[in-house]
Amino acid sequence: MYELLRRPERRLWATPADWQAVDRKTFAEADSHVAVRMEENRAPFGPAEKRVIALIATIFAVIGLMALARGYWPVPLFCAAVFAALTVAMRRHRNATPAAETLEFLSDRVRHRDRRGRATDWDGARLRLKEVERSPADLRLILGEAGRTREIGTCLSLEERRELAAIVSATLNQTRRNLP
Repeated sequence: MYELLRRPERRLWATPADWQAVDRKTFAEADSHVAVRMEENRAPFGPAEKRVIALIATIFAVIGLMALARGYWPVPLFCAAVFAALTVAMRRHRNATPAAETLEFLSDRVRHRDRRGRATDWDGARLRLKEVERSPADLRLILGEAGRTREIGTCLSLEERRELAAIVSATLNQTRRNLP
């Protein structure tokens, strides 16, 4: 999931957390100080997913009880351990903060903040976006200038990466046109 943002008027100190969400048209018309915030899409489990998890737990319980009735005591322990590991993994995934990146287009430079919070500043005049499509299901967006590159949009789906590529390319072209 990605969000298009614009810095509020006359608030140069505003951080991307304070920026205002805008639509694609307003984003394209903005002169400078726009950003794209990208975040991993995490939907909560719905009723259908919860039923599937309950069904898996029931199957493990039935297999374990049937094996225990025949005297195979390690099987129920293994079933319980597997389901406990699955539960712990799902809980850790739900509690972890989703991966996020921010790409800020300032007047003469572009700033990229990766999922660890590290910021990299790029010269807006020389920055290029390269789309590397290794297969129909794998698109990588490489942002870079001479000697430095970084992959962006790693937390997005394939369709979102395609949309983001068009948005970033257009914004980079506009940034280069606005430079003196």
